[in-house]
Amino acid sequence: MISDTLEESKIRRRLMSDSTVEFIPGGARKRVSKACDHCRKRKIKCGPVDPASNKCSNCMKFDTVCTFEHHHEMERQRKAFEMERFAADKKVRKQQHTQPDQSSNVEQKLEKIQQDLSALVKCMSMDGGITIKKLGKAEDKGYFDRTPMAKRKRYTTALLTKRKIAWLKEQATSVLVCKDVDGKNDISDSVGVAQTFIPLKEVLVTSSKWYVVQLKKLIDFSNPHLSSSRELYPIPSENLCKRILETFRTKVFADGFNIVQSEELDVLFRRYHDHERLSYSELLLINVTLLLSTWYDLNDGTFLKKDDLDAKQEEQLQTVEDNTLLNSMYHYHKVSLVCDGIKTIQGLLLLYQHVKAKISGEVSYNIFCIAVRFAQDMGLSRRETYQGLSTSDALQRLIIWYYCVSEDGQSSLSFSKPPLINPDDTDVLTDEYYMEFISEYLLPQVDPEAAEQRSVKTLEQAMTILLNHGEYVLFATSYYSNLLSRISHKIRRNFFSVNALTNKSFDEIVERILKVKQELEMWERGLPPSFSLDTYKQYLTIFEFKSLNGKSVPDIEYLSAHILALHYHHFYLTAVVNLFSCSFFIDNKGAHHLSKYNISDLAQNHTNQVGDMCVRILLLWKNVSVIPNMLHGMLYNFFTGAFVLLLMVIKYCDEVQTAEHIKILCDLYDYLMASGNLRLLTDNIKWNVSMFLYTFLLTLGIKCFNQKNSLASSYQFNSARFESRFGELTQKCESIKNISVAQLKEYMNKYNPTLANDLSHANVVPDGEKCTDNVVRLLNIFNELDFQDLESLASSLPVLWGPSYDDISKKRSPTRASNFAVPSTIEQSNFPRGDDNDSLFPESYRGGFTPQNGPPVITGPLETEILASDPCDFEQLLDNMLFDRDFSLPSNNMQKL
Repeated sequence: MISDTLEESKIRRRLMSDSTVEFIPGGARKRVSKACDHCRKRKIKCGPVDPASNKCSNCMKFDTVCTFEHHHEMERQRKAFEMERFAADKKVRKQQHTQPDQSSNVEQKLEKIQQDLSALVKCMSMDGGITIKKLGKAEDKGYFDRTPMAKRKRYTTALLTKRKIAWLKEQATSVLVCKDVDGKNDISDSVGVAQTFIPLKEVLVTSSKWYVVQLKKLIDFSNPHLSSSRELYPIPSENLCKRILETFRTKVFADGFNIVQSEELDVLFRRYHDHERLSYSELLLINVTLLLSTWYDLNDGTFLKKDDLDAKQEEQLQTVEDNTLLNSMYHYHKVSLVCDGIKTIQGLLLLYQHVKAKISGEVSYNIFCIAVRFAQDMGLSRRETYQGLSTSDALQRLIIWYYCVSEDGQSSLSFSKPPLINPDDTDVLTDEYYMEFISEYLLPQVDPEAAEQRSVKTLEQAMTILLNHGEYVLFATSYYSNLLSRISHKIRRNFFSVNALTNKSFDEIVERILKVKQELEMWERGLPPSFSLDTYKQYLTIFEFKSLNGKSVPDIEYLSAHILALHYHHFYLTAVVNLFSCSFFIDNKGAHHLSKYNISDLAQNHTNQVGDMCVRILLLWKNVSVIPNMLHGMLYNFFTGAFVLLLMVIKYCDEVQTAEHIKILCDLYDYLMASGNLRLLTDNIKWNVSMFLYTFLLTLGIKCFNQKNSLASSYQFNSARFESRFGELTQKCESIKNISVAQLKEYMNKYNPTLANDLSHANVVPDGEKCTDNVVRLLNIFNELDFQDLESLASSLPVLWGPSYDDISKKRSPTRASNFAVPSTIEQSNFPRGDDNDSLFPESYRGGFTPQNGPPVITGPLETEILASDPCDFEQLLDNMLFDRDFSLPSNNMQKL
């Protein structure tokens, strides 16, 4: 019975599995499970397929196409697919059995998504206007950025802006102005505040006039006529040129790491005095070389000191400097369109150095732009252009390109401008190329055995070998300087570019700040012991010992200056990043509590680091030897540290560490004033105005300290000692300006006969006396000057920089230009003067000054007292001119009247 039942079930399963058998109760009969389309459409029974015709009986009868076999094939493929899917499912089940935690991972991901959605809902419930942005690495760690977007604001590296001068007035008012019984300001004390700022106004007016005179001289008299001679103005005699070249050979261009080599200059001057035909580039190089020579004592190769020169010698040097500068500008205009070789770039870069150090970074920047464009056109940025060159030629091209990259990074960050050179568009000055260059050109000269065996595998090993040879120390410094230039480009792009803060969350900017600071710290830790501040002096004594034994090594002071320049650049970049972070934290206070960082601790730490960097810059200055082609760059970094520390002294005058900061500033002051005795500084108005600003801020800082700090009685700082220098510095600036005005008048008499007759009857006042009320005080440097213009430039009255007189006369009829109120909306200057955004203490600067986009309006008794003698001019002066650490054109922030 049981066996019969089992047998019946087997048969039943076999019959059910057979597609051609239909199971019915009581028995089974064979059926066709598939029918062709013809039979299905007519709902008739589809018989078996005839093997000969492959058609069923009905399709044969009606002579139609039979699709029975087609459906059979589709069924077969369906079964095969199901078998494959069954096998795959079986494999998956087996894997799940061996890895039971797979489902838990999915659950974890679902839980994470749920947490993120909960955080999003929570944030939006707190502030419906908050925009959420994820941080890449924070997201990987399960962190969701809840901070809002950073305030879209353009930051600059300017320090002495209009807003900060207003803040300084507030600080002076809080210290000097006392309250009467009713709580009102004592008027006599307000006048004292006004008197404090009058010297600042006078110096700014004087320096701006000097700059206009210099521009008019360069614009109008660098090509006064078509001359048949090779030069517009005479150059020194052949014997003097030989003495100059000898000095350059032994001092200035003695080492091999220079833009131009002394051997090249020897050839050029010999050809010049042999009356050979020279190109404009070669003539430019000759004149620039003579221009630089006016800084040196040709007897011993040291720097000239003002006290060592009598009036006649000073007049001769000044004549050579003026003539060669105008000759250089004349040849600059000749070569500025097309480059005719490497000498064009050499001449332009040397001219750029001089103009930047003596006149303005603004004018020099135009020269530098042309030099960089020519260098790129010549392929100095491409590795293939160095192939097949001799060691000297390849090294010279690399030095020139390194100088272009270094200066571009410094200028770009200083003036908050886009760089001329994209670091990603050059394959030179990379780590790989430095290693390749050393292996191919330098190692065969310093260590032939290592070069032949190729035992030097890393750049660190190669640098160690080079540092044992004095002639290649500067090549090693160029590598570490180039690393700082890369960081400098990153700082400008991340913090000071136009769109630096666009669509960036608060935490994303903080993370960028911390990354850049980490790179700066890694750079300092990666320096070799030879360049460390703690051991570099011991390192240089090795070369000093070699020189005493008769071996030829570079000048020790020159090497020391280059090593210290590295650290100055590092201190400057560190201070700039910390200043930006402090301003950024203040401007985004609402995001502090949402950040994953402890912002209060970061802000305090960064503020302390700013002070530390500035102190290190000041303390290191006495170890720096003044090198002409490095002067401006190091002075810019130095005055950055000095001005920032002075502003911090005024801001934090009641804190304990302020006393030590003032002591450092006071101790350095006398050393700086003594340094001004060098000829390259004493007649440099940039240096004199910088020292005036240093004195002005130090005086105000001491007054604030004595008034508010409990330690004032212990230190006994005396501001009167520094206030007594105001007259000396102001008179020096006035003297430099008056000499320039007199020289401009001389040029106009000589080369402008039409105006000579008017000038002969003009009463030009060279001693700074005030002009009459009829003096036109609105000047345009692109117009011809008349005798009234010279009279206003020689006077002590402020002048305004505006459009041409014809444009004014069409819309205005007054005879006195000072009656205009000129709004500051359009800027002709190359460099941004900075808006009201501040890079230090931005929340504090108000002071009654109007925004730059509105007309000047004077409010409050303090401003009225300061500007009583000349209403509106001081505020317009602050709008239209900025003397930061570089001298800049009084920016014609004018719109058409």
